[in-house]
Amino acid sequence: MVRLIIMLFPILFSVVSIYGLANFIETAFLESPLFKLLSLVPRNIAVSPTNNPAGEVRFVDYSIIYDLANVSGSRNIWGAGDFEKLPVPVSLLVHPLALPQRWFHYLFLAAGKMSDVVGFEWFIDVDRVLEWGIPPEEFFILEGTFDMERIKKALETHGFDTIEVNETLILSRCCNKGFNTAWESVYPFWRFGADSFVIPFPELKVIANTGTLDSATEFVHTYRNRQPTLMDDPDYRLLAEIVAEKRDLIAAVFLSPTVLRYPGSHMEGILQQYAKFDPAELPVFSLAVLAERQDGSERVIVIALAYPDAEVAENACRIVVRRFENWDACKLIGEGTPLIKQYEKYNGKITWRVEKSPYNAAGIVEIRYVVPSLEMYKTPIPWERPPLPYQFFKVCYDAIIRGCFIPLWW
Repeated sequence: MVRLIIMLFPILFSVVSIYGLANFIETAFLESPLFKLLSLVPRNIAVSPTNNPAGEVRFVDYSIIYDLANVSGSRNIWGAGDFEKLPVPVSLLVHPLALPQRWFHYLFLAAGKMSDVVGFEWFIDVDRVLEWGIPPEEFFILEGTFDMERIKKALETHGFDTIEVNETLILSRCCNKGFNTAWESVYPFWRFGADSFVIPFPELKVIANTGTLDSATEFVHTYRNRQPTLMDDPDYRLLAEIVAEKRDLIAAVFLSPTVLRYPGSHMEGILQQYAKFDPAELPVFSLAVLAERQDGSERVIVIALAYPDAEVAENACRIVVRRFENWDACKLIGEGTPLIKQYEKYNGKITWRVEKSPYNAAGIVEIRYVVPSLEMYKTPIPWERPPLPYQFFKVCYDAIIRGCFIPLWW
């Protein structure tokens, strides 16, 4: 069903223009949280990428993380900051796509304190987040169980004004009013201490935030169906379909090829550790995605690359698989065992395939491994615990940010 929707999207888009984007999201895209949120992002992100090493677009589904940790039913208890009542380590509930310094500040400063300031609590109310852009035009979309009236009252109490753009309410606050110390604890996740434009969408159970009125206005135009979205871009559409074709998508980061390019001669010392390694052998792709999902007892890391045709995509898959079989992220700091071999004890394996659309193709590499039981993470001695479920994803993502993700160098 999801695949059929995506194939018919160009046709459906003309229908959407008549009935409005909100109605379309409530029906066709309800099957995929990723599709729903990407359909709110202006397409110019694809046309003019930021080349941000952290990713063009980042998506995390915290509701699935909490379900897998078996703590969803008690979010109102531990989510208010009483982590001693958590039956599992809190490290199982964070994710590397939310940069570590954010989690550090939230866990130790903001947890349990956000509601009075902004009208919602992260652990209790936020189910999913999608973010993109570079400050001051960075953008966050949060989906969850929000009391929109409470959010409005909390923000107005702390100096936000109400404006309207195309019949859409925007709560705004500018720095010329001075920095309010109430924002210090919540600033790591949202830009409340600086210029901030908050856009509530009650019908979508979504609130959005950005740092400029121009980007807020552009977002509203997209929502009102006055300009194309990322789901109108063939590469984003295909890669989103691939990573979301099964449920339990935990996280996904879409990457410009520029940030994955071989950085140059200062990395030659690393390349010398790999026999017959040639960065130029990998065909340049137009978009990449690194994703993570759960499939039964297995964690699945997905890397998909967009190409113009299937033959090139197949060649790329073979190259990426061969590189993964030899890649050891630890070689950046010393000798070690290839990462994929470190997961053999968890039945780790790597496979690849190619998928085509009428417009393009994608080479897909998947790394699967069995996630240990929750009981194994409860041991009081941290170094006796198995790797965190998202550790493989984290190693890859950290390498991307540092510019040394060898499997995708081109």
